Amino acid sequence: MPDPTPTTMQWKDLITEAGLSDRAYLKEFADKPIDKETGVAFLKKLDGAETLIGRKIGIPADDAKAEEIEKFYGTLRPAKVEDYEIKTGDHPDEDFLKTFRTASHAAGLSKRQLAKQVEVLGPYLRDRAKKAQEAAAAADREFEALGQTLFGADRDKVFELVRTQLDEHAPPALKPHIGRLDNNNLALVAGVVHSILKKYVPEEKLNGKGGGGGGGVNEASIREEARKLMLLPEYKDPFSPKHEEIKAKVAALYAQLPKTK
Repeated sequence: MPDPTPTTMQWKDLITEAGLSDRAYLKEFADKPIDKETGVAFLKKLDGAETLIGRKIGIPADDAKAEEIEKFYGTLRPAKVEDYEIKTGDHPDEDFLKTFRTASHAAGLSKRQLAKQVEVLGPYLRDRAKKAQEAAAAADREFEALGQTLFGADRDKVFELVRTQLDEHAPPALKPHIGRLDNNNLALVAGVVHSILKKYVPEEKLNGKGGGGGGGVNEASIREEARKLMLLPEYKDPFSPKHEEIKAKVAALYAQLPKTK
């Protein structure tokens, strides 16, 4: 006959069966029977563990409040923007680095996350700068070759003459843009204007004799110097550490020119 008194199962039986005998948080149940009281205690302990896990992860939901998201970012980001460590070359672009650090801090990136971002972005930015420099150098070579083809040994003299005439006779609204002509446009304009000058302007005036310059040669020299600076790769590349320096030099040169009325 079966035993009329049912055997009460112990928690230790389940713990052993699950292979969790070494878990300290289960020891308080080991010598207790499985009943309503211990079942409730076990569920509360499980719920508490789940709550702690949620707090530890602490990832805000998509609809979380701004202050909750900001608090979460605060657990990741360093205390100060300057705490981000970024390895740079010999001539870093400090303005870009400052902006990059500030943006990373606002996004709540940890130091490790920022390092990984730099690891991925670094080769791209270096390759981009290299290509910009190569393109600028190729454009300069093309400009030199075209000028030589059009004007031979008088190339530099012709360019200065054309720019002087443009400075002197161009409408005021166009004058600020003359110094910004790129290589291709400058060669095109120089070729056309020089042909016109040779046809309609006396030779002595083209050679700087007989007056009519009105100080234009000096202005032309300033504009030519500014143009050469603007053709530099560092001027064209906003990520270059020398970009702002050259940009300031160009502005200073244009500031020396007479104000157009």
